[in-house]
Amino acid sequence: EMLRSLVGSEMCIRDSVYTEPEKEPEKELTEEEIAEQKKLALEFTKNNKISEMSNACETAIENGVEVNGKHYSYTVQDQSNMLNAMNLAKETGMEVPYHADGESCGLYNYDTISAIYIQETMNLTTNQTYFNQLKLYILSISDVDKTDDIAAIKYGDKLTGEYLDKYNEIMNQSKKIVEKVVTLLSLIHI
Repeated sequence: EMLRSLVGSEMCIRDSVYTEPEKEPEKELTEEEIAEQKKLALEFTKNNKISEMSNACETAIENGVEVNGKHYSYTVQDQSNMLNAMNLAKETGMEVPYHADGESCGLYNYDTISAIYIQETMNLTTNQTYFNQLKLYILSISDVDKTDDIAAIKYGDKLTGEYLDKYNEIMNQSKKIVEKVVTLLSLIHI
């Protein structure tokens, strides 16, 4: 009898017709809800773009510079190593070991290592200043219909207006500082 009961219940399950539950009609968003979604999308896009630009800036700095046909990267470790080598060469007046990317160590005098250091420092300043101005530009955008424009920004796009003016002001001052440091260091070095 138990077997007949199980078979019967299987028949009921198998023979029954499945009907999907009725879906509630999709609620239309209010204008306020649409505006809030656009605002959230704008902030999300701005944050993603700033993060992307920050990574591109860091890569540009770490990629370093070419000096006299040799490439020198500028990772955080390279920054410390180069500064230490430059200071050691200045203090001792002797050549110090250093190397270009992919090459074995060579001996660098103070003038050579400081020339590399100055170019690396200017590359770092150029990229950080550019990124900071680009970031300020991105943050200034409040028009929710500009989300696609923000997404299309690329590292290296030209700055304009107040952002270009501030970039130029900072870079001009940075060049003056480097020239002053070079002058002071050459006086100390002599």
